[in-house]
Amino acid sequence: MDIPDLHKHLAYLLFLASMVNLAMAMSTGRSSRIASVLKWTHSIGVLQLGRLTLVLGLVVFHQSGLPMATWWIWVSLLLWGPVEMVGKKLVKPELAVIAAGGQGARGLMKGTAIQLVCILVIFGLMSARP
Repeated sequence: MDIPDLHKHLAYLLFLASMVNLAMAMSTGRSSRIASVLKWTHSIGVLQLGRLTLVLGLVVFHQSGLPMATWWIWVSLLLWGPVEMVGKKLVKPELAVIAAGGQGARGLMKGTAIQLVCILVIFGLMSARP
């Protein structure tokens, strides 16, 4: 499998992991068990997988010979920032509270929704290549 195909397949997996995270965050039974699974899928399935996809995307960008002024690539790179920040400021603290047996606020659902929207826009830009 070459790097562009790997990048594309990892992007599909990242999108799926982000959708699963939102579905689990919306579940009514926010137990510590769901929080531990969500913690794992968020850190490995969204953040780490997203970082790997980002690095592979930069390799594909370098190999493709596209001009540096390709705006949709830069917008996609900039959109990864909110995914990281929301994960650090909203999702992880909420998961820690729920895992400790407390009641989470709306930060978990809001954070996973923001992450999904950002990933969806990145995915759309990469697919459309305007």
